[in-house]
Amino acid sequence: MTRDEFKRQLAQLQEVIFRGLLYYTVWEALWPSDEAAAKTLNWFKGFFVPVRGALHNMMFIEFAKVFDRDKRAASLPNLLSVARQDRSLAPNATPQDLDAISKKIDVLSAKILKNLKTLRDQRLAHSDTNPQVLALTKRDFDCLVEDIKSMFNQLSGAHDDSDYHWELQLNDSASDTREILRILGEAD
Repeated sequence: MTRDEFKRQLAQLQEVIFRGLLYYTVWEALWPSDEAAAKTLNWFKGFFVPVRGALHNMMFIEFAKVFDRDKRAASLPNLLSVARQDRSLAPNATPQDLDAISKKIDVLSAKILKNLKTLRDQRLAHSDTNPQVLALTKRDFDCLVEDIKSMFNQLSGAHDDSDYHWELQLNDSASDTREILRILGEAD
């Protein structure tokens, strides 16, 4: 893989992560934080219930893509594997740095990623007749999200000494969602 192709696939992966983060941020902002927000969400439940469901499903689909091991996917494990094989793609990292990212993925794979993939495969992308019941807590998911951001920035930094700052747009999305709820609350 050339440096340009690696950079292009890193950009694809960054877009996947960013979409997942946006869906998650807005989904969280659509949970009532006070009585007025709860009233608004309930008043417009014909809109907000399906929107929350769609955001919920899409965030899981996007975050599952981050760890897809299909060779055609621009995913964290695949890009990491390529960088470990061709050190010219990660000149700003030692082999130990790349090994540390790989070990973090392996630790996540033991429980959380298996649940995420099962959820995607059996309920979101397909409708299995006997899906497994999964235990993926919000705390586990929040940790996964932070790990994804960190591992992406480590790999991106290893490639060209860059990292991505997710928070500005995410804060805007959360703030805009709360403002929409406030405006709708004034309208009822």
